[in-house]
Amino acid sequence: MAKNWIICQYDDAGYPTSPVFALPLTNAGGVVKASPGRLIKVIVTTTFAGASGLMTFYDNASAASGVALLAIPTGTAAGTIYSIDPPAVNGIFAGITGTLSAGAVTVGYS
Repeated sequence: MAKNWIICQYDDAGYPTSPVFALPLTNAGGVVKASPGRLIKVIVTTTFAGASGLMTFYDNASAASGVALLAIPTGTAAGTIYSIDPPAVNGIFAGITGTLSAGAVTVGYS
C-alpha cells in the first residue's frame, strides 16, 4: 500500500516555512507570537478603512517597534493576500499607526 508522505521544510533556525498557526486580528493589532518564528502569510479578510493608517507587522514580541516585516495601508481590499517569508528573531507584533476605522486580517505564521 502506498503511503502519503507529508514534507515540511524548515529554515536554519528550525521553524517551518509553511504556516503552522493562523490568528485572526482586527484593526486593533496586537501580539501574534511572543517568541521567535516566521511571518509567512497575511490575508485581508475585511477591507481596511479610515482616513489614513497602517497595520505594520514588527519583529518584536510585545511592542510596535523594531524591524518592520510588512505594512498594510488603509484602503487594502478584502481578499488581498501577502505571501512573505521573513524570520522574526524576537517575535511578531501587529501595530497600528494613524486611523484605521475597520479592517481585519488572518495571519499565518510558524
